[in-house]
Amino acid sequence: YPEGYTSWSPKAVFEDAYKPSGEMTMGMAIEAVKQGYKIARSGWNGKDMFVYYVPANEYKATTNVMKELASDDGLVAYNEYLAIRTVQGPVSTWAPSVNDCLANDWCILES
Repeated sequence: YPEGYTSWSPKAVFEDAYKPSGEMTMGMAIEAVKQGYKIARSGWNGKDMFVYYVPANEYKATTNVMKELASDDGLVAYNEYLAIRTVQGPVSTWAPSVNDCLANDWCILES
């Protein structure tokens, strides 16, 4: 905050608007991941697992199928997506389960 900045909210407004990390809904976690934070569920027992946001980009075609779809410069456009660092270490694309969507134990991880 700028030096000397002070903000006050009524207690009920503050408590409705702010949640400790580890008590966030999926919606709150999605907003955080879109801002560049790593997110995870505190209920996940996989060490070092986290979800992160990958913005839309273009990548070099590396398979025959993708080479058929590539532009003249050999690049394929990809939409934005969420990725997860798996418990085994490699990264995969990720879509939340119903349990993930309804959970209230999402947290922001430090980078």
